[in-house]
Amino acid sequence: MSGNESDSSEDEWVISTSPTNTTTTNSTTTTTKTINTSTSRNGTPISTPPLPISNSSSTTTQTTATTPPITATLPPITIKRPAVSAATIRTIRASLPNNVTSPASAAIITPSSSTSTINTHNALQRVQEQAAYITPEDLDQFCQYSDSQGFIRKLVETYKNAETYLRIREIETQKLTIDVRLSEHLHECPDPGAFVLQLIYDLAVYYKKNPVQGRTLKFQRYLVQAICHAFHIFTHTPPTKYKVPKKMQEETDLISFAEEPNLISFDDEEEGNQHEEEDEDDMETSSDDDDGEGDDDDDVDDDSEAEDNIATITLSELLDIPSEAAARYTMTRQHQEACVRLLDTIPTPILVYYAMDVFKLQDLIGKGGDLEEDGVNMCKLLMRNGHYNEAVSCIRKLNLFDAFPIEQFAAKMFAANQGGILPVYTSGQLTIQRQLLEYINIQLRYTFAGNLGIVPAEYLTTVHEDEKTTPPLPRLRERRFQKELSSCATKILQELNIDEVEYYFIWLSQRHACLRWIIKARASQQCDENDMSIAASSNYNGLIELVAGEDPAIAKLAIKEFVDMNDSVAATSFAGILRQQQFYIQYYSLPLRDRVVGMIKGETLSSRFIQSSPRNSPVVGNQIYYQMPKHVRTIMVDNHHQVMQLKSTLTKTTICGLDTEWVPQFARSGAIKTALMQIASDQGVVYLVDIAKALHPTNIALLQDIDLVLRMLFEEPRILKLTYDFHGDFTLLKECMPTASDWYTANLVDLKTLRTKNDEPIPGGLSGVISSFLGVTMNKKQQLSNWEQRPLTMDQATYAASDSYSLIEVYFTLVAQHHPFLKSIKNYPPRHPRINHRLSTLSSSTPSPPLPTSHSVEPDLVQF
Repeated sequence: MSGNESDSSEDEWVISTSPTNTTTTNSTTTTTKTINTSTSRNGTPISTPPLPISNSSSTTTQTTATTPPITATLPPITIKRPAVSAATIRTIRASLPNNVTSPASAAIITPSSSTSTINTHNALQRVQEQAAYITPEDLDQFCQYSDSQGFIRKLVETYKNAETYLRIREIETQKLTIDVRLSEHLHECPDPGAFVLQLIYDLAVYYKKNPVQGRTLKFQRYLVQAICHAFHIFTHTPPTKYKVPKKMQEETDLISFAEEPNLISFDDEEEGNQHEEEDEDDMETSSDDDDGEGDDDDDVDDDSEAEDNIATITLSELLDIPSEAAARYTMTRQHQEACVRLLDTIPTPILVYYAMDVFKLQDLIGKGGDLEEDGVNMCKLLMRNGHYNEAVSCIRKLNLFDAFPIEQFAAKMFAANQGGILPVYTSGQLTIQRQLLEYINIQLRYTFAGNLGIVPAEYLTTVHEDEKTTPPLPRLRERRFQKELSSCATKILQELNIDEVEYYFIWLSQRHACLRWIIKARASQQCDENDMSIAASSNYNGLIELVAGEDPAIAKLAIKEFVDMNDSVAATSFAGILRQQQFYIQYYSLPLRDRVVGMIKGETLSSRFIQSSPRNSPVVGNQIYYQMPKHVRTIMVDNHHQVMQLKSTLTKTTICGLDTEWVPQFARSGAIKTALMQIASDQGVVYLVDIAKALHPTNIALLQDIDLVLRMLFEEPRILKLTYDFHGDFTLLKECMPTASDWYTANLVDLKTLRTKNDEPIPGGLSGVISSFLGVTMNKKQQLSNWEQRPLTMDQATYAASDSYSLIEVYFTLVAQHHPFLKSIKNYPPRHPRINHRLSTLSSSTPSPPLPTSHSVEPDLVQF
């Protein structure tokens, strides 16, 4: 762990002795100590398998010369108190269990509690002994003697598991992390690159021999990444910061002297003068010869030869750093090949993958590299060991897509329940994405290629030929497996921005899964309400009509689902609505063994859903639902005259509630669009703005009118606009309005941050807020419904109006309670007088009466 370099000043005690002259004779004999790098510090041999790069170093000989007797006066003896560094304290603290009291938080020891003082001191001493940490001296010895096994043991003893490792890293400073500290000592290794590779190998071997619970692959990854990061820091050290190993530091020679020039003899000078005369004669002779042709060429040749003879001087030589020491900071081709060769021997190949970036193996084992086959082998080893994410990342980094044909690769991924990773694997590879979409489309076609005639015959002309070249996947009969295929394809289609209809069976499978979910939720609701009538499921009926109306094949699948679930009422009703009476009669008469859509044996049929009170059911028991006051009117805004009426009302409005509705994403193809906007005014009216109608190409004038009024509403600071979690609503609304990009909002309050008067959070969304302040709950049954159908049902209109007007009543309840939330609203309006009576009657509210199914909503919505 952390070193023991103290961050605080050291206290000293000085013991003085009387100054006496003492003659001390130290007779030390010459000793020689030989250390081999293959031997650990404690003398035990290290058994490590040979790596391609040798770690052996020359024998180190340490000699101490005999010293003569020394006569001196003894100075005062200074005894230093041992200091514990801050890093060591952090290590001890991180190693403590949660139920152990830290020494810092222990009670102050009084002189009367001598026994507790001893116990506390002993407990602290035991904790310090048990908490292992790696000191700088340990790192120096590990690196100097290349003791990889000892370092791994110490590393595991220090960090113990992934959780402890993360806790220690959180409290460590950057300079005290193990990777930074290790990088400062790697220069002591005879070969740092080989030492790091040996560490990776020994770590894998250690875990194979010591499979301890809690020491997972995640912990190994942390350790390998730390070791590799240390090597990365080391190899990127600037030459100005190179360190010379201790073994290379030569002692200064104080006996021999450098040879000085002879200032008395004149032989050198005479010889020099003679050479100068000869040089002058040569220069004159050469000057006569240079008058001929070809002189320019000779000059060029002379210049090039001079440039070739210029010696290259490295920065390390200028800094007087030995070449052997500078070479240790370099990662060579031998290191890269040794890292690749680890794949043949290491028990955990994924550790080599974690070291791939640091050793820069992409060009070596990637596409077109000298060791491309080893790169393919590493990817296969990762998949064989179940490391699919790493295998996908490795293939993408090395650009080895050609070695893994997409059809075979996709089959392996789907068989291993890893189909969700394929969109990531093919991202940015247009050709491979197209091939994968075609493969999935062929597979899903098998699920609709039966004899029922669900799909037109022209879509199935080549199905038997494809069955030979692309056989069906073994689990294709499972609906969950089909969903995995379609979900994978949908993500790729969204990335490419391709129309889903281009791959028909992918689109059909996705819509079929959506249809099954809606019909299942409808059956669950019927079971909770104990009502099998069509009118009782109006919310889901609209969604079924929306999905089934997209294609005749989906309409037939809807009839099939109702028949399989023994819901004859719904089957008969929707057969008439979807104009599939003939298919209904044909399918109803078939035996069970022939009611299969695809050509896969063992196809699953839907059954009656009988589970009661599901978790997502909107109806739970008999509850008191919120009801709007009787004086509140509801008006549908779908023409110019009603838009002007809305504008006139807003001129007199001081408080309004806002909300929007849209068709759920799963129930429609394409982007989500706002279908309806509710504007509740304190003037006793709720306007339902028909955005869906305004977005039709023939209603451009209506859209412009609505855009103008909405802009005036949002930018008017006089009107307090109440919302709940309106960010998503406002984003979708602005995508529909022509000038929405220029809008700004004033006095818009979102009640999502509202808390109780006791400052406690309110769970349950808007229903929880209404329950907390109004004492009733919201009926969310119509929330998932077809908000684009016209006319709206009575239940839809009631739900939409109540959702927005309830915000006004919650606000006035806050005013009555003097809630602290009002402090966040600047110049909030006072309570309206007509709300007083409403607040007193909310506690005695009764459930809403059932709405007549034959009632038409349009006359009630269009009021003036």
